[in-house]
Amino acid sequence: MSSVSVLNVNLYSETIGTLTHLGGDRTIFAFTDEYIENPDRPTLGLAFKEESGELYTDFRPYQKRVMPFFSNLLP
Repeated sequence: MSSVSVLNVNLYSETIGTLTHLGGDRTIFAFTDEYIENPDRPTLGLAFKEESGELYTDFRPYQKRVMPFFSNLLP
């Protein structure tokens, strides 16, 4: 039986998303609804913006690692 563990992603002391271990080698990132709905939200990184400037939120699970943006930020 695998367990699910979640890490909060904070920006300027506010939780803006989560990294969730889905079991096995899979993890997925998701922004909080509050962050998505905030028109004055701070930018986590340009990798999270679409060409139009809108927030990109359609993330896929990553196998054996976290998405590249987070890979050098975690021990």
